[in-house]
Amino acid sequence: MKKYILMALLLISIISCKNKPFTGYVVGKTFIPLHMDDEQEHRVKVAIVVPIHPAPMVVHHHTPEMIKDQYIVDVANSEVVRHAFVTKQVFDATHLFDKVTIH
Repeated sequence: MKKYILMALLLISIISCKNKPFTGYVVGKTFIPLHMDDEQEHRVKVAIVVPIHPAPMVVHHHTPEMIKDQYIVDVANSEVVRHAFVTKQVFDATHLFDKVTIH
């Protein structure tokens, strides 16, 4: 009987672990231009409310690879700030303090 209860609880906890939409306000936008992975990336802060200091990237590759442009939008609610990688069109369309939902 205890096994069935434990299995039911585990099943319920696994089912409830879905990615829920996150709603918040845009507090920063970052553009990372095309670069090689063996060199330090150059981040261009397009707009920011709260300064965000990312950890330095450590690369362990011996063969350099090209990394395409990346567009990052920082979305915050009252609890946490999340970073969303978006397309250029979405990046250009969003502005600071826009209310957005990311999945």
